Amino acid sequence: MYDQTRHSLAAIAIATAILGSIVSIPAKAQTPQPFCPFTITTPSLPTSFHVPGGVGGQLIATCVAWQQFMYLNWQAAANSTLPDTSVALSQFGTPTQGGVPTTVWQTYMPAFSVMSGAQITNRPPLVLKATSKFGKSQISGINQASGPVWLTSQAGNLTYYDVRMNPDEVDFVTSGFSGGSMIRAANQLNCVLAVPLGSRGGFTLPMGGTTPVAGSAQAQSNDTNCAGVPTTFGQGVGTIELKAAWLVLPAASPNANRYLTAQAQVTDPSGATTTQTVGLVGLHIVRRLPGASQMIWSTFEQIDNSPDYSLTSSNTSDPRTGTGTPRTELASYTYFNPACVPAQDTAYGCVVNKAPGTACTAPNTPAGCTPYTAPQQVGRTTPSEANANQANAWIWSVLAQQAPNSVFQYYRLIDVQWPADPQPPALTAGQLVPQTIVGGGNTAAGQPALPTNIVPSLYATDKTTRVIANTTMETYVQAGSPTAQDGPLTCVDCHAFAGIAGGTGRVISIPTIDSATRQPFLPIPIPQGNFLATFSFIFSQETLLP
Repeated sequence: MYDQTRHSLAAIAIATAILGSIVSIPAKAQTPQPFCPFTITTPSLPTSFHVPGGVGGQLIATCVAWQQFMYLNWQAAANSTLPDTSVALSQFGTPTQGGVPTTVWQTYMPAFSVMSGAQITNRPPLVLKATSKFGKSQISGINQASGPVWLTSQAGNLTYYDVRMNPDEVDFVTSGFSGGSMIRAANQLNCVLAVPLGSRGGFTLPMGGTTPVAGSAQAQSNDTNCAGVPTTFGQGVGTIELKAAWLVLPAASPNANRYLTAQAQVTDPSGATTTQTVGLVGLHIVRRLPGASQMIWSTFEQIDNSPDYSLTSSNTSDPRTGTGTPRTELASYTYFNPACVPAQDTAYGCVVNKAPGTACTAPNTPAGCTPYTAPQQVGRTTPSEANANQANAWIWSVLAQQAPNSVFQYYRLIDVQWPADPQPPALTAGQLVPQTIVGGGNTAAGQPALPTNIVPSLYATDKTTRVIANTTMETYVQAGSPTAQDGPLTCVDCHAFAGIAGGTGRVISIPTIDSATRQPFLPIPIPQGNFLATFSFIFSQETLLP
């Protein structure tokens, strides 16, 4: 068990002072918490995020990431998008006869449903398709964000992606502009132009919370509608976006109790649709809240995905046994075969993190094609962050003690990216997308600048930065990946370029090539505009209506 005295008392005092008014600090002794000076094992969200720079900042970001994971994966209340606070920690992630009860984030709407004008519901079905739901997006389907590339498990099953929006973001999209829903590209642009450029309002996703009004006992919302009028959207907790990586589990899988599972309608690349049991293998959580105008970016993985892999020695280490309470061994990893024989692996030659080529449309057609069913060798070449490793160990020990059947003892936090400045620059109407190539350096003189207060810093501005990558969603842009095109990246390296769908022309190139046919998606996507969309790619990637 971690000795809490190893931590600087000063760091704990600073962190407690910063967050003491935000979260409940237990008055009586509990299971030792090696990092977090506040409770993270209850279904509550921090209402603000202010951290000191340097020592302590990553600690608090790590604790907040786990606190948000606990909240979002708590059992949802009946007919609600909120957690059921009557559920005890002992029931957290514990399967019943029908599997793990629906979690909070699973009640959120899929981005494709919102942007297609579907009816808003708090129990949306899970629909996974090999191509994007509407044939153009790179944020759902089987293609990873880095391009038309997919990921196949050692069992020969594809990984599918699903993006969700919380009620605050949905409310902003559907009601933030008085002229109509912002599922339309024109209304996204009209929202930007609803107030003078540089003023409060415009297209700015909610961050929740309130601010006292000077000379008054009243407080007003931190958020505004497009016209700049203070407005509370949804639950007032700020924008939350999640990207989930789901894997079709083998029939009667003996390891299903190690996953958050769901029943999904799965359409494979051939067009066949079946009902399948899928397991969660990766989860991005992005949240905007006071003190984190540029978002908190955290990423989690299922522990059995792949080993930690050394690029220099090709040695592997097992994250299930190398950190915290020993994990139960499995015969193999989900995406890695330690006994792979290069001569027998005709698709990838056992090369770790090698991206697929052109997809086969029939056996060996076209020549040199890659079958969707060919197993891939995946390794974590980008190390998980040290604070995350130790926080994971503590979480695992708590769940082993208090919720021994929880599936979430088999998930680990990889890293968190966060704004170091306690008061990062406010987003105002009409800010432009930086005009540079992702991974190609900072912006030219006179062009919008990339964020400089992000921890870890952007690869575009600091080639020595700590890379952040989820092996199920950024498989091929990890450090040292043989097919990485833009170099290793962080979350904000890409999302700093996210713009609205409407505007005055495309300023960055978004992959729009179908991985199966290598032809442009039809209809041709609405070009991304040159105004920022508060770091969200949903609007440039999922908008269908002009």
